[in-house]
Amino acid sequence: IDIGVLCCLLAVSLITALLAYLAQLFVLYPTLYMVFTRRNPWRLYKNMMPLFTVAFATSSSAATLPVAMELAAKVGVSEEVRKLVLPVAASVNMDAGAVAIPIGVCWIAASQGITLSGGQLVILAVLSTIGAMGMNSVPNPAL
Repeated sequence: IDIGVLCCLLAVSLITALLAYLAQLFVLYPTLYMVFTRRNPWRLYKNMMPLFTVAFATSSSAATLPVAMELAAKVGVSEEVRKLVLPVAASVNMDAGAVAIPIGVCWIAASQGITLSGGQLVILAVLSTIGAMGMNSVPNPAL
């Protein structure tokens, strides 16, 4: 296998991952927030900046839990909801893994000359989403 082809495939995979993460952060989440709450998602993002900073610095959803609890209290989320929803969300919401796993599988398949069908891609997406829910709350569990 030509090293140049592998480097091109790797670059495409990295760009795809970056675009997927950006679309999730700046398109999917704000749209869902607006649809379900009828509020401005950018104001929420501004208020959640300390949470984003901790999440980026630690790469761990478990490490962000205390900050998330504090910010949820500030915006008026009831204590019962905070204590139930946030710990569950911190362990189940592993979106980065659900994105990284299929991109990695597609890169490996492409580097070996294997073309995945539409059905295989759908199965891959479903299984990676389910698998992401079971990942540990440690830094970069999808690696």
